[in-house]
Amino acid sequence: MSEADLAGAHLSEMHLSGAVLSQAKLSGALLVVADLSGADLNQANLARARLRSADLSGANLPDADLREADLHHANLDGANLDQAHLSNARAVGATLRDARLSEATLTQADLCEANLASALMSHVDLSEANLQDALLPGARLGEADLSGAHLAYADLSGSDLSQANLYGACMARANLSAEALWDTDIGDLQVASEEPKRLRTRQADLEGADLRSANLQHASIPPGTRLVGAKFGRSAGGAIEQRVRGDYPQVYRQLKLALQHSGDYQRAGEFYYWEMRSQREQGQVPWSDVRRGPSPGVRGAWRALSKARLSWRYWRLPFRAWWRLGHEWRQAVLQWLGLRVAWLFEKLCGYGEKPGNALLWGLGTIAVCAIVQCANGLGQGPAGPEDASAAWQVTHSLGVALYHSIVTFTTLGYGDITPVGWVGRSSAAGEAVLGAFLMALFMVCVARKYSR
Repeated sequence: MSEADLAGAHLSEMHLSGAVLSQAKLSGALLVVADLSGADLNQANLARARLRSADLSGANLPDADLREADLHHANLDGANLDQAHLSNARAVGATLRDARLSEATLTQADLCEANLASALMSHVDLSEANLQDALLPGARLGEADLSGAHLAYADLSGSDLSQANLYGACMARANLSAEALWDTDIGDLQVASEEPKRLRTRQADLEGADLRSANLQHASIPPGTRLVGAKFGRSAGGAIEQRVRGDYPQVYRQLKLALQHSGDYQRAGEFYYWEMRSQREQGQVPWSDVRRGPSPGVRGAWRALSKARLSWRYWRLPFRAWWRLGHEWRQAVLQWLGLRVAWLFEKLCGYGEKPGNALLWGLGTIAVCAIVQCANGLGQGPAGPEDASAAWQVTHSLGVALYHSIVTFTTLGYGDITPVGWVGRSSAAGEAVLGAFLMALFMVCVARKYSR
């Protein structure tokens, strides 16, 4: 029956097991519940054919034309569909376990609830296909095109998505416990050969997705990606520990909310730190918007200060000079100061997520001030009431300096040891102010981090 013309034929419930129908014309044929197991349908034309509940297990269908075919609940287990054309095909509930679909075209195909477990689908075109509730555990989707595909509630556990394109795919509540996601492209960016193992997403929907075993190392997730309710695990190939690198605060905010939703507040705090850091790094002082060269406002401010006279109006001069800078310069200066304060806050305590930083800064302050005061000298008085007649003496002992630095840092101030000279007194005063600030900052960070 090779090259037979059976277009529009009624072949329902026919037993064609093992039949040779290569290059046969079966477009529009009625093959409901037909038995075509093991049949040879190489390059056969089955466009718009009705194959509902048909048995095509083990059938040979390479380069076959199945466009707009009705494959509802059809059995295609182990079928060879390499380079087959299944665009707009309706295969709801179809079983394609261990099927071969390499380089097949399934654009806008309806594969809702289809079983594609362990199917070989490398280089397959599934763009805009409906794979809702589909079973794809162990499927090999290397370099597959899943752009715009609907994968809500799909099971992709253990699947190979290496170098796959998932741009704009909807994966809400999908199980993405995939063992291989290397070079997966979920964005409009091309994978650079010199930067392997990158996962990029753009406007993808990962809300409620299971990523507990997904390998997301060095992933870059741009804005628009929905991650609320997504599940992340410590076995995620270093995704959380290595930090999913993105250049947008919105991405870290989504990751923070996703981890808070799953109850992992410790790692949510880590992404809060990266959110604030990326926000600071993206902050640019708008010097380009300011006039090139000294503006009339700057010159006017300088003239106002240079003509200053000590009088009862001298306190107005800084405000007058600031006002004469002009609106653009004032905005630029204020933004520059804000970025410097944010940088300092990051170094001191990691935006409240690293209390250890505040502790290290405190210890460093004590050590530095002790060295300064040891070099400058400290005035030491009587050791106690029995030694009240002893005179004050200047000492350069490092142990005494360290003791005085700790007492000053903690704002105890016993008074038995005093700094000598303006250098020692200035360092002691500054250490007391800094000590009160760092101790308060440390306590606030600890309470914030561990009270959650």
